[in-house]
Amino acid sequence: MSFQVITDWAQLRQGTPSIAEQWDHLLLRAPTQSVFSTLAWLETWWRHFGEQAQLRLLLLRDDAGRLLAAAPFMIEERKVLGRRERVLSFVATANYAADYADFLVEDGDPQKALPRFAAWIAEHVADWTLLDFINWPAHSPHAPIFASELARLLPGVRSDRIILYDAPSRCLGRDSKEDLACANKKSLKRHTNALKREGTVEFTHLTDPAQVATELETFFEQHKGRRELAGFKSQFDDPRERRFYHDLARALLPLGLLRFSTLRLNGIPLAYHFGFEREGIYTWYKPAFEAKFEDRSPGEVLIKHLLEHCIAGGLKEFDFTVGNEAFKYRFSNEIRRILRYRVYQRETSWWLMSLRRALGKLYRRILGRRPGGGVTEA
Repeated sequence: MSFQVITDWAQLRQGTPSIAEQWDHLLLRAPTQSVFSTLAWLETWWRHFGEQAQLRLLLLRDDAGRLLAAAPFMIEERKVLGRRERVLSFVATANYAADYADFLVEDGDPQKALPRFAAWIAEHVADWTLLDFINWPAHSPHAPIFASELARLLPGVRSDRIILYDAPSRCLGRDSKEDLACANKKSLKRHTNALKREGTVEFTHLTDPAQVATELETFFEQHKGRRELAGFKSQFDDPRERRFYHDLARALLPLGLLRFSTLRLNGIPLAYHFGFEREGIYTWYKPAFEAKFEDRSPGEVLIKHLLEHCIAGGLKEFDFTVGNEAFKYRFSNEIRRILRYRVYQRETSWWLMSLRRALGKLYRRILGRRPGGGVTEA
């Protein structure tokens, strides 16, 4: 087996077949793959947020040149607890944009590929001071193999592994009656019927690029209004985030991956959802609704329509992705865990992080709060 290290996205278009085409084929053979693993997602994120980072796309091939595995890494300087660190991480996780990040490994070959990736990282210790894998699925078959191998190669180097969040999901098709019951919970039917009494309710997936571009602006304003009502800032206060979503829509819509949905009452947009659909999985990502219609519960009505869409389309999963919001547990029948795994070359950095976590636990205990994401040892 041999490594190829990509440092420029333009290299992905070279060759016949191109690396981009090989990547797409690998995705179909990898057990842990999602829309966040597609090159369309990764490249789009990089154009908006990767300007200060160095790309390290690792490709592992067999002796015949066939792509067996890939690791979408990047290295960037980042301030962590007041110290400048050179951080090695998965692309698109530095700002938590990608809800999941993992190695892409052909199903059945993790024992061959993961030690090679760990060896590459160990050989390049001069390039990084902190390895930070954010939003790493705990159920990934790669996590225990990689962590064990890297610990063997870097004896004495400190590491930690915490559970950042739950990731609730509704696995569909196990029991069709239960699925329909989930989409017809009393609260969902009550809010839907109440809206219908006020006029015409329309649920639509927007597919026209021009309309998507126009309505994204309304989506941004709805998100800002709802966050302001709750006393928080919106990510869309940042023009870069707005441009990222526009660019992401342009990249994913032609591929059939985007599901930008709207709920309207008498033609007025009450709510939007910016989500994805790939390989039978619907991915919940970013909702927004008009704050002045909050008493109509448009978010719940939107969920009902999305669930019905997934059931009617024969999808196998409605993935609510990362986050411990209460509504996600109401509709889920499976709870996954999402990890953050860090390796510290600097002993002091590990001690500072350990102290911070200990103080956080003490603070929550004093306030009588239940432990939340990011504090549980894995």
